[in-house]
Amino acid sequence: FKRLKIRSYIFLIAWICLCFSLATPLYGKKTVAVKKYGASVMFVIDISNSMTIKDNDISRLSMAKYLADFIIEKYPSYSFGLVLAKGDGILSVPLTFEQATLQENISNLSPKIMTSSGTNLEMGILKAANSFSQEHDNFNIIILFTDGEETKGDIRKTSKKLLEAGISLIIVGLGSKDGSEITILNDKREKIKKMSSLNEDLLRQFAQSLGKNGEYIQGDSYVSLNKIFK
Repeated sequence: FKRLKIRSYIFLIAWICLCFSLATPLYGKKTVAVKKYGASVMFVIDISNSMTIKDNDISRLSMAKYLADFIIEKYPSYSFGLVLAKGDGILSVPLTFEQATLQENISNLSPKIMTSSGTNLEMGILKAANSFSQEHDNFNIIILFTDGEETKGDIRKTSKKLLEAGISLIIVGLGSKDGSEITILNDKREKIKKMSSLNEDLLRQFAQSLGKNGEYIQGDSYVSLNKIFK
């Protein structure tokens, strides 16, 4: 009886070991790739001379800087980048999680940092669209800060690219429809005065043409600004 009892215990242990082996337990550590979902935001900022106009005691460019900085602070887990709507579109800061670097670049924005004149919203948006990484499943968003005055290109030509890539565009219109005078240089390098106003009709119509991928926001309306975060 004693040997039978010992043999039963041995069979029990063997059965337990068999169950463990069939369960194929894993030991040690293993690196596993996990997808991280979030949003990547590219700021496209118009830094033309017209953006220095003060419509309500604050310049259009200063308002753009303030709003961009506020958005960065509100979404610390997102990656951000910066494109200047000048020339062929200048990628000032590629997509990064280094908020301090981006905020420093935004705070130093001025029409004087570039010698080229005029505004090219078309090339600015295209440069931003091409800056998104194709390896991440993030929501890609472009936020455009401008008064809508174009001296080069046509913003409406970017709609196909945005729709095909599934990129959302938020346009923040800065300035007033009444506008203000600004001194510029003509083709003969002579100083002349010109009225500069918010081209809201163009910006709004373009945003609407993008359907759910487009949104127009009034930069001086706190009610409208809530739409950015929605």
